[in-house]
Amino acid sequence: MWTVPNIITLARILSSPLLAGLILQGRYSYAVMGLAVAAGSDWLDGHIAKNYNQSSVLGSFLDPLADKVLVAALAVPLAFQGLIPTPLLVVVLGRDALLIGGSFIKRLQNRPAGAPFFDTSSSATFQITPNLLSKINTTLQFTVLTFALCRALWGDAIPAAVDEVFEPLCWLTGGTTVGSGLTYLAGDGTGSLLRKRGKKEGDARMKATAAGRKIDEQRR
Repeated sequence: MWTVPNIITLARILSSPLLAGLILQGRYSYAVMGLAVAAGSDWLDGHIAKNYNQSSVLGSFLDPLADKVLVAALAVPLAFQGLIPTPLLVVVLGRDALLIGGSFIKRLQNRPAGAPFFDTSSSATFQITPNLLSKINTTLQFTVLTFALCRALWGDAIPAAVDEVFEPLCWLTGGTTVGSGLTYLAGDGTGSLLRKRGKKEGDARMKATAAGRKIDEQRR
């Protein structure tokens, strides 16, 4: 369960508040460097997981959670200092809170009775699978936050033509944030939080529960 990618991801989660502190202190250059390190660690844990057979259900929860924690750690102090619009902050945090809570509820609905939350040895695996719109939205969120940090750090050095892109980019990010949240709520994929479980899915869960009980009996 505690693979190398998961340890890297957990370190990214725990270090995110440090970035928030740097922003609140006005140490934007260090915050930009910290964000670059976080981005590098995100690539590294994904590379290791895919190429060294270390993917896991826990990792499928931790990795998007790490992104959301990092976004919050950047967005809250940036909004507090007036560097990003407050409505964008509200939309981002609201959508992320909905998805985090909904993902855990979804796992509780799909796991066999009595099975540990992240133990899939005796149950069907439910992994968090981001859709295309969600990936685009995550990219836009980090683009806006990085842009805001650069504006705070370099200010007038940024060309006016480039600086004028910031406000439309915020609107676009807000729109994709709402849109991706709605697709998770009502979509047909594994990430759908409101999709009703059909008869086949219910039967599969019953079989997985029975198999889990049989394994437990054999272990005894």
